[in-house]
Amino acid sequence: MVTLATLIINVLLFIMIITIDTILYKVSFFTSIYLLFTIHMSMGKIYLFLATIFMIASAIFIDIRRIRGPLFRKEE
Repeated sequence: MVTLATLIINVLLFIMIITIDTILYKVSFFTSIYLLFTIHMSMGKIYLFLATIFMIASAIFIDIRRIRGPLFRKEE
């Protein structure tokens, strides 16, 4: 169910970006698809890189908290 919702959201986002590019830049449908794959996808690589760094940092932070937490403390 979550996968279906993600797929629907991605398709709707794709259509929304194409529509906004068509209206904003006053270009044809095919030119807006070209803009989508050149401009937006290259920006997406930057966001993906930053999201990966954030994910790794938060995973390390969570692991450190779990090690210090009550589950890993030795009972005396």
